[in-house]
This record gives sequence, structure tokens and C-alpha cells, in this order.
Amino acid sequence: MEKILSTKNYVPIIYDFPGDFETPSSLLFKVRDEDFLFLLESAEGGERVGRYSFISWRPKEVLTFNNDVNFDILTYLSERFPVVNVKNGKILPRFVGGLVGYFGYDLVRQWEKLPNLTHDPIGFPLAEFQVVDFLVVFDHLKRRISVIFLIPEEEIGNFEVKDRIEEKISEIKEVLKKPVGNLCKANINAQIENLTSKDEYEENVKKAIEYIKAGEIFQVVYSQRFYTRYEGDPYLLYRALRFVNPSPYMFFLKFKDRYLIGSSPEALVKVEEGKAEIRPIAGTRRRGKDEEEDISLEKELLRDEKEKAEHTMLLDLARNDLGRVAKIGTVRCENLMHVEKYSHVMHLVSTVTCDVREGIHPLEVLRASFPAGTVSGAPKVRAMEIIEELEKYRRGPYAGGVGYFSLNGNLDTCITIRTYLLKGKDLFIQTGAGIVYDSIPEREYKECINKAKALFEAIKIVGDI
Repeated sequence: MEKILSTKNYVPIIYDFPGDFETPSSLLFKVRDEDFLFLLESAEGGERVGRYSFISWRPKEVLTFNNDVNFDILTYLSERFPVVNVKNGKILPRFVGGLVGYFGYDLVRQWEKLPNLTHDPIGFPLAEFQVVDFLVVFDHLKRRISVIFLIPEEEIGNFEVKDRIEEKISEIKEVLKKPVGNLCKANINAQIENLTSKDEYEENVKKAIEYIKAGEIFQVVYSQRFYTRYEGDPYLLYRALRFVNPSPYMFFLKFKDRYLIGSSPEALVKVEEGKAEIRPIAGTRRRGKDEEEDISLEKELLRDEKEKAEHTMLLDLARNDLGRVAKIGTVRCENLMHVEKYSHVMHLVSTVTCDVREGIHPLEVLRASFPAGTVSGAPKVRAMEIIEELEKYRRGPYAGGVGYFSLNGNLDTCITIRTYLLKGKDLFIQTGAGIVYDSIPEREYKECINKAKALFEAIKIVGDI
């Protein structure tokens, strides 16, 4: 994309409120009956709360792209939503307004030819976005709530615009005044069903290993899906997951009867002020029962040659992905193979960064890295072909991306893992394991279960917190 910068200037209109009696979770509860809404939060390193939380509802527009769409979605979005110049941008949070939503894993079919062997019974669209009209921002450092409107400079002083903003501020004030009320407790008795048997999963791991031994791939991420009926309030599911498994990317996206509710540990790609970042996560251990065992498992993970080899492959893949959009000589690796700990698992993590070439839209940076190597494999295209052969269903939103594109040029997306897909009362979870030449099938099956444990636990405690 050569022309990505709009000639328009935009001005942020900001209204501040005290933030000592309201939380993102309580505001989400108050607006949860809206047809379309989102909440984006963060716990840095899975522990400390990130500085900002973002929430909005009643979007200006909803963009839905079904699987049979006959045009390139990323090109369409890049052209329709160019990067704009936002005045006073330095005093603003990274996200000031734009798009919030998700891309399904099969978005990659728009530029890669893959076999068509399975279907997706869940029935989510290929991609969906809410066009943000206003943004409520919680600044946890300053204990302040701000409402941001991004207005074209030429519309400043327009009476219609002024009336619209005042009307929205009055509405938000009324929402903030509402009492939280009583939580409607959920009775969750349904069993969680594994849609792939242990024997079937382990047999397919063996097939994947044969492809690796034949030299067709180095690694493939093979996943399995779980299902249950969920009769409770989706808000309670988010609240429980947030309690059980705080993560760098926590989100609640509602598109009428479709929800993505997640606590992903892993960024897909991030672009900020012209710099791009990918943080590959590969290498997993469960958390220890006590501090001594936890330290022992961490040391074991750092010594594990299989896990380190798998991580190195995906690190190289991240370098190659960013190399497509980077200025020459700017791809760097930082914080190589350090351990990050979450509620139920710990992971090996590295950071790869680059300076993005002039004229590249942030959504084209996403294209270069989609889907993430940590949920596909290496080489990526052949691994995706094998995934289509081995997995029973199309992945849908799983292993795609969730996040925002801000009109000021910032983009922050996570991989759609550790996520509930809820449609009506049907609840799905999906987890995968990276298969390499010396993988042990039973161990890879257990890794999938370990990755799903936080989501299983959150379902169990929904009625208790």
C-alpha cells in the first residue's frame, strides 16, 4: 500500500471523569445488554494491570465479512481507514478510535491457496469489526475515566457534531450513575466434551511426525476443540476468566449473539509509531504446586532442548515475517527465551522488532505475519495444509487475531488463544500443541489439556464468585 496517510487532520475531544468508583468490569456489566460492544484490558506479564482499559458500545458501524467474501479484506480496510494525523497525539493513549474486532484463522486463504477439506460448524464470520464512534478509556495510573471523540478538524465547531457529542456524554453520565445491581448467578452443570478423542489426537500426532521425518515440515501446531452448553450470563464468564487467568490481552467482544471472551498471553503483531513487534511464545510447562516445584519446572523448561529448538524455529519465522515489511537492517531480537508465568502454565518468550518501511499500512504488517507461526508451524504454508488434513473442523476465529487498529497508525492484536467462542448457548474452546520430530504424542495431548485448564476452571467457578 503506497498511499496510507490521509491528508485529513483529526482533533481529539476529551471529557474526563473521576475514576475512583467505577471499574472496566462494572461498566461492562452495566452495558452488557447492548447488541454490539467491546472491552479490551491488559495484565502486564499476566500479573500487573496495564495502564489503560478501553470500552465502547453502540458503534458507528459494524463491518461483517463472511467466508464467501470476494474481495481482499485487508486491502479494503487499509483503503477505507487510512492513517490520519491526530493533533496532540503525544498526550493520548495508544488507541484513540478506529476499528476493534477479530480476524478468523482462514483469513489467510485470501492470499494463500490451501486445500478445502473441512468445514466450521460454529458459523462465525471470517472477520468482524466495530467502527468506534467514541471511546471510554480507564487510566489506571491516574485513576481517571476519559471519553474520547476523534473529530475531523474541519468539523470542529459544527453544531450537529457538538450536539451529538453532548448527547453521547449525557448518555455516558447516566450509565455511570446506574447501580451495578445484583449479579445473576449461573448454574453450570454441563460436562465439557472433547470433540477429538485422546486416541485420535495421538494417532494424528504420529502422522504429523511422519511428515516431519519425511522433510516436509519442521513443526506443525495441531489443535483440538472442546464443547459445552453455557446457560449463564456471558459477562460472568469474562469475570471468572479475568479472575482465574489475568493475561496481557483480555477481551470481551460482543456481536449480537456471538461473543469472543479471552485472556490471550500472546501478541500477534503490534505497530506503534512506525515500529512493529512480534513476541513468539513456544515452550510450555505447567505451574508448580509450590514455589520450589515452580522454580524446578522453570529450570527444566530452560534446559529442554526440544522446547528451545521449537522456539528457535518460530523465532526465525517471526524474523522472516517482519523482514517483509521492515526497513533494511532493522529486524532485531530482544529478551531471547525468557520465561513468563501465567496462572496455570509458563512459557518461553522472545521479542522480535523492526522499523516499518514508509508507505506500509499497519494492516499490511498484520498480513505479513498472519497467521502466527506459533499456531501454524514451519514452513508456514505446508504446515497449514497439514493442519487442514489432520484437524476435524475449520478453526474459525481460533488462532486468528483480536485487537484494534487506531486511526493514528497504531495497531495491537493478539492471537486468538485461551479464548471462549460463544454463539447462543454453544461454548467452544480450542488449544493446540507444537509437534516436532521427537514429540511424544501423549505429552502433546496433555499440553493441550494444560493450556485449556484455566478456561475449564473459569467455567466451574462462574457461579461462585
